[in-house]
Amino acid sequence: MDCGKISLCAEKNCKFICCNFDSGNYILLFPGELDKAINSNISISHLQILEEDSFGGHKAVCNAKQKHNCDNGYKPLDCKFYPLFPIEIIGDNFFLHKGIKCPLKISEIANQNSFVYNETENIIIKNEKFSKWLKNVKFVGYEKVKINIT
Repeated sequence: MDCGKISLCAEKNCKFICCNFDSGNYILLFPGELDKAINSNISISHLQILEEDSFGGHKAVCNAKQKHNCDNGYKPLDCKFYPLFPIEIIGDNFFLHKGIKCPLKISEIANQNSFVYNETENIIIKNEKFSKWLKNVKFVGYEKVKINIT
């Protein structure tokens, strides 16, 4: 699986509504993520940074409204994870938010569930800075879901 790409997206004919920022939603850049992209010389010209939060993350929107405008630059974790966003892991339960505008059901995106869980476990949960940030993130257009990880 190509991380952050869901093959069913093209079949659902949702016109990639996840990339529409007209309803007040935004991309969340994890603490340190923007600096990492800049220091890697990966283009971020498609991202309009809106603000930095008090925990080191950033809010942004993507200006590549159509695929032909995309510079194939940096793809934030939030975009790779969509329609999911990690909240926490407690025992065998993985709690996430799922974007409500995405027509895909949790059962249809098992590979995405695994990808987000592995990335969350490997980079995010083990880092106290990320954990504190995650507890303070404000979500727009998401619902809480639980996935059993055993």
